Amino acid sequence: MNAEIRKRAEEKAHITEADTSKELLISSPAEVDRLVHELHVHQIQLEMQNEELIRTQEELASAYARYFELYELAPVGYFSISKAGLIVEANLAGAKLLGIDRGALVKQPFTRFIQKEDQDINYRQQKRLYETGEPQACELRMIGPNQIPFWAQIQSSFTRDSSGGTPVSRCVVSDISIRKAAEEERASLALEKEMLLKETHHRIKNNMNVINSLLILQANQQDIPESTEILCDAAGRVQSMMMLYDKLYRSETHHELSVKAYLPPLVADIIKVFLLTKHIKTVVEVDDFVLSAKILSPLGIILNELITNSMKYAFIDRESGTITLTVSKSGYAVTLTYSDDGVGLPEAVTFDDSATFGLLLVKSLTQQLQGTIAIDREKGTKYTIRFSI
Repeated sequence: MNAEIRKRAEEKAHITEADTSKELLISSPAEVDRLVHELHVHQIQLEMQNEELIRTQEELASAYARYFELYELAPVGYFSISKAGLIVEANLAGAKLLGIDRGALVKQPFTRFIQKEDQDINYRQQKRLYETGEPQACELRMIGPNQIPFWAQIQSSFTRDSSGGTPVSRCVVSDISIRKAAEEERASLALEKEMLLKETHHRIKNNMNVINSLLILQANQQDIPESTEILCDAAGRVQSMMMLYDKLYRSETHHELSVKAYLPPLVADIIKVFLLTKHIKTVVEVDDFVLSAKILSPLGIILNELITNSMKYAFIDRESGTITLTVSKSGYAVTLTYSDDGVGLPEAVTFDDSATFGLLLVKSLTQQLQGTIAIDREKGTKYTIRFSI
């Protein structure tokens, strides 16, 4: 800096010395001329140094004003904490957070203002900070004015004091009590909603169980076979819905379920009703993907109708047979294929035949899914249902 100022002073001195030196040379020796030049340069150098000092002072004043705004008037607390855990420095907001005069905070243990139960959190944070040198953050409860606790977020970074030797932790402390209260309220509401939802599913399942039992009881008291069959079919439909609600009740989400977790057990339960008279082999291949209860409920009833029809009519005069179910998903498209190797569905039986309520119901539920259904009557009966999710 001095060399630069000297150079600039030399240049300025040469400009102003021209006329002066002429007069001096007339009456003075060369030594006087050199001395005057040196004095002139020195004078200019001092003036320039003075200008640099004034500019530096202005910059320092501006920097201090910014520092005061950023540090002293910040809305969060700033603390400098020694490796021993003592407060070295604190800003106004930090003192206000703790309800203690800033001067009284110096050399106080920082843990004095942390609730005893959470002091281990602070210890682990500071330990990681000094071990890794990387910034750390944690949330814990601190003690504020009038010994009232509040939730705080502490963000710490590693540095050294002004001498560059002693390690220091710079901590930013923010009061997050409002956010924590909101989080606790949301968690409480979510838990309450979860409990209400579970209770609702539980009640629906119990009510369905009652309806199913009443239908079976009524069917057993009928003397007309057609009436008994109708009531048993209705009970089967309720059973499929009841199984869905039971699995939803036991799942974590309660509004969606894995297809693989729902459909294979449903197939086994429906067929189990007829196993006293038939020996049926089942081949079930279901992709593992999730569908909403709104979709699974009609799918379950559709399967109940198709399996019931197969067990009643496909294996007449036969003691055994095979039922196959595949469910796959490609992108947003789902394909369900159900087939049996029975006698086959007569050509006269269609989805529009009012005499076959089960197939009418299958068609209606497929339309509810905004899907399509096709029948293949070769080598038994095969149904292919496609819909998008």
